Parts: sequence; structure tokens; C-alpha cells
Amino acid sequence: MNSDRGFIMKRDTVARRTRALASALAAVALLIVPTHGVGSDTTDPLAAAWSELVAALGEADRKVASVTVGESELDRIEGQRYVSRITALALERVFEYSPARPAGFYELQGPVRKYAGDNPDQRYHSASLDPRGTYRIRGQRGNAMLIEASVYGGDTQFRDGRTDGKGGRRLVGYRDESTIPFAADGSFEILLGPGVAASAGIRLDPDARSVLMRSYFADPRDKRITLDIQRTDISEPTAPLTAAQTIDALRGTAAFVASSVRIWSDRVDSLARTTPNRLNPMPNAGDLLTPAGVRYLEGYWRLGRDEAMVIEFRPPEAPYWGFLIMNRWMESLEWRDRRVSINNLGAVPDPAGRVRIVVAHRDPGLPNWIDTAGHAHGVMSLRLARLAGALPQAEVRVLPFEELEHFDDRQTTTRHGGPGE
Repeated sequence: MNSDRGFIMKRDTVARRTRALASALAAVALLIVPTHGVGSDTTDPLAAAWSELVAALGEADRKVASVTVGESELDRIEGQRYVSRITALALERVFEYSPARPAGFYELQGPVRKYAGDNPDQRYHSASLDPRGTYRIRGQRGNAMLIEASVYGGDTQFRDGRTDGKGGRRLVGYRDESTIPFAADGSFEILLGPGVAASAGIRLDPDARSVLMRSYFADPRDKRITLDIQRTDISEPTAPLTAAQTIDALRGTAAFVASSVRIWSDRVDSLARTTPNRLNPMPNAGDLLTPAGVRYLEGYWRLGRDEAMVIEFRPPEAPYWGFLIMNRWMESLEWRDRRVSINNLGAVPDPAGRVRIVVAHRDPGLPNWIDTAGHAHGVMSLRLARLAGALPQAEVRVLPFEELEHFDDRQTTTRHGGPGE
């Protein structure tokens, strides 16, 4: 009875906060859409586009509230932060980095911009493309272990052009470090365009919309790479922004925010309904914008305050593998001063070559500790790049935290959990 009462109180609290936020959004709408001039006519397309965006923000927050009923306050407030992050991402993409603007890379994911299962070991640089254009990417790989350039087609802004709301997204083509020609100093060049030969770069199909450069690093806090993209088939200055472009950008932002919250929260909900604390092969129909050379084990983790999750596996032959825990919004946890992920270059194997990872709310004094950073549940993944053979079998078990004291490889660890860090 008490638990039911607590659930109802939490639900009512969420409902009140949602109504308060809706009122705040309505007030913002009044500020955004002026009462005189352009915005005074409710039939004006610009005012309507602003209203669509404000409505989409309200709908996104209602979605956050509905899927976090019965969950922690941390899940709820991180959901609101998630909405703010993807809104900022969408606005930057459609206004500053649209195909109509000068070509340029923006950081799709990073320390404070987290989206769709970001990886602390990677940097993600994206650029919008006009499929009729020709582009030259130049870069210096710095200390990147692996690099891949992936061109994606379909509607990468998740507009509802199809019944599934995913816009027919697909991988058009890619190059990675095995086919990118590097100079002795690590510099490289990749061409993109409708007439580009496969030996020189990536051919753009008519539905090509973006290119994403992924680079992998040994240390999430030490990622050095330089990248630049230029369009080479036109030389005219960029035309001034038009009302039509603005309307399309605002509507595209609204679609991206609403669809992103729906698509990824539904995907997490589906994972959460599976048996927790298991790692299984990730199904991939090709519309998740995953890279071509990477395969995944994924699952949903749940831990009580005095529990720990122990994951053991024998790493296969692959130049990179990385394990990561995320929150319920598929965002990596704070990795700038906590160890929430581990890779093949930082993990400590046992004498037989097996790796044991321990996920716990506090430091157990064991190698390969992953810090939950105050979270009780979320998504987890083991990604393997350039894996030629079968995915490894990962054994996962949940133990009382006190049982970790009996493990024979206890040691004094640092804040980040790795010896010598």
C-alpha cells in the first residue's frame, strides 16, 4: 500500500511539473513570436514554424515524463537535459551547418553533447551534404587508432516521411583506415561526390545527406585529430538566409527533437523489458546510423545499492573493443573525471588472457572497475571494431558487493579505476 501511494505521489508530482513546464513553454512562445509585425498573423508561416517547434519541445518533455514515471528523479532531470541537448544539436545542424551554408564539420557527440550511444573513446565530426556537390575532406589523424568516414542517406533529421518515422536512413558508403591513404605524417584526403571513383573516395547517391567522421582513441581524455571539409564545385558566396530556409530549419528541428526522444526512448524501453544484466548481439536493420566495421553486444543493467555486476569474457582478435555503461537516455555517463568505460588498451587481463570488468556504485579495489556515477540502471554495450570472427561470449553475474572482497586480485586503485592512471 505504501509503495502504491509513493508511486501515485511521484506520478502526480511529475504531472504537475509537466504542466508547469508546458506553461513556461507557452510563455516562451509569446516571447519568440512577437505580438506585432510578422508574428501577429497566426497564419504567417514563420510564426507557425516557431509554434511547431515550441509544441515539439512540450511534447518531448511529456514523453520524458511519461517514460520516467516510477523511475528516479535523476532519470527525469537527465531526460530534460537530454531534450535541451538534442534541441541545441538540431538548431546548430539546420541553421549553421545546413547544405546551404559553407561546408564545415560540427561535433555531433562529445563531453557535453551526448546522443544515441556515444562512446567516450571516440570523436564524432559530422557535416551536411548536398548530394549534387563535390567535397574534399582533409585531415591529420593525430593519435587516433582508427578512423572511418561514413556517408549516410535518407532523412537523417528523422522527419515522418515514412510510417516508421525514420526517413529511410541508410549507409551509402564508407572508408576506414585500411583504405584511406595516409602520408608519413598522418595526413590524408578523401573526396566525396556523385562522380567520385571508389578508389578516390566515396560516391554520393542522390539521397546522400551527411558524412560522419569517427575516430577512436586509447584515452578518452586525450583525443587529438584535425579535420576540414570544403565544397569544391562552387565558388559563389553563400546567399543570405531566406524565410523558406528558416521555416524548413525550424520544422526540421521540431521533427528531430520529437522523433529522437520517441525513437531512442522506445528503443531503451524495449531493452529494459529484456532480462537485465545480460549482453546479447545487437540487431541492426541498417537504420541506426552505426558504422560499417563495428559490431555490438548490448543489454540493460540494473544494480541495487549493495550489488555489483561482474562481466567476464575472452577478448577476440580486434584492434579495438570498448565497454561502456550509459543512462536510460543512451548517454555515456560523466567520463571526464570518472571511469565509466574501458577499452582493450586500458583493461587489465588475468594471466589466462580473460578480462573481468566490475560495475559497482563504489570502488571495490579491483582492476577494471566501472563507476555507475550515481545511476541505478541504464544501457550497456560492448563494441568491437574491425572484428573478423565471432562475437565473444560474455558471462555476466550480479553479486552482493561484499562478495567482491573474496576476489584474489584486489588492489589499490585510482579514482579512474586503472593502475597507473
